[in-house]
Amino acid sequence: MLYKMAGLLLAAMLISACNEVPITPPEALPYVKLDAGGSTLFDQTVTWDPRGSEDVHSQWSCVLDEDTGLVWEVKGNAIDRNVDANSSANTYTWFDIYIDPDDGAKQNSGTEDGGDCTLTVNGCDTKSYVADKNTANPVLCDPDRNESGLSWRMPSQSELGTLVVCTTNKETCEDLSTVFIAKYFFPNTQKTFYWAGNLSPLLTKTAQSIDFRSGKDWDNPKNNAYPVRLVFGPVSDKWKEGL
Repeated sequence: MLYKMAGLLLAAMLISACNEVPITPPEALPYVKLDAGGSTLFDQTVTWDPRGSEDVHSQWSCVLDEDTGLVWEVKGNAIDRNVDANSSANTYTWFDIYIDPDDGAKQNSGTEDGGDCTLTVNGCDTKSYVADKNTANPVLCDPDRNESGLSWRMPSQSELGTLVVCTTNKETCEDLSTVFIAKYFFPNTQKTFYWAGNLSPLLTKTAQSIDFRSGKDWDNPKNNAYPVRLVFGPVSDKWKEGL
């Protein structure tokens, strides 16, 4: 009985989310597929192929949002996690280090290296994943990193929330196993929470996230292990509002 009630509650939440998130066809979205060097794919119409390549435009490394100027990671195939550090199957606990404004001492926040990831240099937590991405040579999708001074970072909950979208009625309102993201541009997105960079404003042991099963904002314990989608670009007003 409890399982049936839980299932009905989840279904109600997803249907409610369908009613709240505007339906936008993929061709109307401000997204551009980029290769690993940060160049625009010549053919934007080819769909993702798990065994494809950027040479034939059937895979891509990042997506540019032309409205915000932000560049987003695109996750690789889950089955390739042993050869791809960017695999969608990798998970990370939330962790960061802060400087105390009073005495300048370093303070840890969250759970270090508590996720399940592959091919990492620094560990399976959010801070380590950002470090891995920014010390790669070359840096993913940024041909001008030395000039721009920008780097990969955790998105704010507000920024991550801009990816929440319904692309068709059928996908979002008839299939309760879908994810609220444009899968045409962001393949391999997991049906779960994705970490944001913000601490929860009132709860010290939690951090913010987006649940892409429902498109909703959530606060979760920092020791939970979830996927991460990093962003590259200027710190936006939405990020500052989320701090």
